[in-house]
Amino acid sequence: MSTLDEIARRLEAVEGIDWSETAEEHAAEYYGDWLKVGPAWVLTDLTPSSPVDVADAAEGRAVAEFLQHAVADMRALLDAARATSSGSAESGRE
Repeated sequence: MSTLDEIARRLEAVEGIDWSETAEEHAAEYYGDWLKVGPAWVLTDLTPSSPVDVADAAEGRAVAEFLQHAVADMRALLDAARATSSGSAESGRE
């Protein structure tokens, strides 16, 4: 199985998930606050009070934003890679 086929298989497994859904859970666990993105939970600090908390909160939000767009981004990159591959194969046949 090629790398592109493996990426496509993993992508197809999560493409039907609505990654735009988000929710916040304040102090739902002893460890802190959580930000839900689709079915995934990202540990974060929703009410930062120190510089370390602010950095952790920014990191958590960045991970959440990445998750929200990762499927669409991967689909676009995979489609572009396949178009480039098939374009190279076609130009080699000329």
